[in-house]
Amino acid sequence: MELNELDSRGGEWEVLSGISKAEATYYECCDEPYPSVTFTLQLRRRSPFYKMTVLFPILASIALILTSLCISPFSRHRITLNVLGLILLVLQLLHFELKLPSVGGSPPIIASFCGWLVIQGTLTTILTVCVVSFLGVKKQDRNPVPSSIKTFVNL
Repeated sequence: MELNELDSRGGEWEVLSGISKAEATYYECCDEPYPSVTFTLQLRRRSPFYKMTVLFPILASIALILTSLCISPFSRHRITLNVLGLILLVLQLLHFELKLPSVGGSPPIIASFCGWLVIQGTLTTILTVCVVSFLGVKKQDRNPVPSSIKTFVNL
């Protein structure tokens, strides 16, 4: 197979160069040689593929969560927007699990970043629910603030 045939198949990676090295190893026990071939390929990730599958979904999720912070904390639409952003981030994490190789004990940086975004989005949603619940727009919608939260806030 020629190098240009390998590159023409398209996909996520572009082959920049390739070197092959053939060796024959003789062992004391046997008369015949044991051949081996080593290929060294220099690859480059195709940028449009990476942008469409990794960067754009994460940027969209970040934009949704940041946009939700601009909405009034009393609005129930803020919760909907946060949950939508969280769903997108969780789907992106599932995509990373399928696409990215596992590397020993540490996850890839982009997966860690996405995980921290899920935590931040979850906390934003929880705090929004608390604000709407305790400080509802109408007097009859309000729930009393628990004494433990009052004590914590007054510290």
